[in-house]
Amino acid sequence: LCLLTHDMHNRSVMDAAFLSAGVHVTPAMEVNASASMPLCVQEGDLCAVMPSALLGGIAHLSNFEALPLIEPDLSTPVGFMTHATARPSRALDAAIAWLGSPAWRTKVLQLSAAGQSS
Repeated sequence: LCLLTHDMHNRSVMDAAFLSAGVHVTPAMEVNASASMPLCVQEGDLCAVMPSALLGGIAHLSNFEALPLIEPDLSTPVGFMTHATARPSRALDAAIAWLGSPAWRTKVLQLSAAGQSS
């Protein structure tokens, strides 16, 4: 099993999932970047647990099988922060508008569905 290092946020999410499932894991390899995991799996005799949003980025790689994590059901809140006293930039205004748009919600659903159907 290839997992992120303990200092990575998604590793703490995975550790909580393993704990709630009553499973103790000892990874064969640890990496400090989510993008490294597919390469480790491709080059070695490893498996990895990774966010479904990353599946689109590895679709071009061969010999992969993505299986959805059925239980436990994981969700991670996502926040968007900015300094309250800073004058908003055009980029910030555009980002806030995008986050509230139907196109953004559609994209989030597409990325979420990618992990469910793969």
